[in-house]
Amino acid sequence: MIKAHQTNIMLKKTLVLLLILTILSSIGFLIWIQNNRFSPEEISPIKNENPQNQLLNYGDSLGILLWNISYGGMPAQMDFFYSGGTKIRLGEKETQHNFQSILTNLQELADSTDVFLLHKVDTASKRSYHIQEYKEIQKILPHYETAFCLNFSNPYIPVPLDKPIGPLYSGMLNLSKYHAQFYQRISLNNKEYSWPKRLFTAQKCVSLASYPIGSKQFVILNVHLNSYDYQGEIRLAQLAQIEKLADSLYQKGNYVLVAGGWNMSPPGFKKYRISYGYKGKPAYPEIDSSTFFNRWKFEYDPKIPTSRSLKEAYRHGAINTSIKDFFICSPNMSILNTKTLDQKFQFSDHQAIYLRVLLLPGSLSSL
Repeated sequence: MIKAHQTNIMLKKTLVLLLILTILSSIGFLIWIQNNRFSPEEISPIKNENPQNQLLNYGDSLGILLWNISYGGMPAQMDFFYSGGTKIRLGEKETQHNFQSILTNLQELADSTDVFLLHKVDTASKRSYHIQEYKEIQKILPHYETAFCLNFSNPYIPVPLDKPIGPLYSGMLNLSKYHAQFYQRISLNNKEYSWPKRLFTAQKCVSLASYPIGSKQFVILNVHLNSYDYQGEIRLAQLAQIEKLADSLYQKGNYVLVAGGWNMSPPGFKKYRISYGYKGKPAYPEIDSSTFFNRWKFEYDPKIPTSRSLKEAYRHGAINTSIKDFFICSPNMSILNTKTLDQKFQFSDHQAIYLRVLLLPGSLSSL
């Protein structure tokens, strides 16, 4: 009886000790994340790699492609646990094969594309098997200057606990045949997340590229707003910040193009306009154009969706799709063409959208 009592006491002490060690380890881990997590300045320069000599001129027609490649890890056969699916990541060979297919697509699009704006390009991330993706993209597009902008950098994501995402370094990549006067990273509002959740969320930002044209600038703002913001408050705060920045640039007489993965639908989005056998569903709230970017041009292709549900693997015509990747153009810009590439989500849970603009002097651009 005494031995049983002593055993119970020892067991309780052991459990208490284990609990204390677990708490201390968790606190230590959070402190380590806090000290090693990417903490960017509000505004910082982005290095221009492989600078080009060609400059923009009035009368130039510019082809611009926006594509969230989802680190090569979200082809048609993939679902995702955080979006209601069950999978964490593809196998290594599948990821490498799919990323090579994306590279092939980018090469094929190069003839008609002057500027590539890519989202979720990984470097040294566990989820993409540490492929240096932006370096690989640079290799196959050697005649483009490049600017890589981190927007999700964390030494270790601990979820899910049985198969953690681990180290994650990802960002937006600008590639251009034309020379930009400068590139900047401008941090977006992300403070509404409470601590410690804030430690494991993306550091969203604007990747700004400014191209001289005449006495003005053609400014491209590449943006990707928060995904898992269920109340939408953070996205709206980020949208307001982007609008303020874009309008300040436009008021100086510049041409401003905002290319976005908005996680919101464009004004006027209607699911019944989506064709080609896709199953349209308005999964996101629309941007209110009377409040945001009034009189600006929302450019998207209403016939083909840009994103799909990740609750299950893609089956054409059976899985919900929507539009949340599109361009917003200043009123002084002349738009020639906008189309979404009909890829049937073969390579990513997003499809590429293409825009062609004509750069005219201010007195002609409104004609």
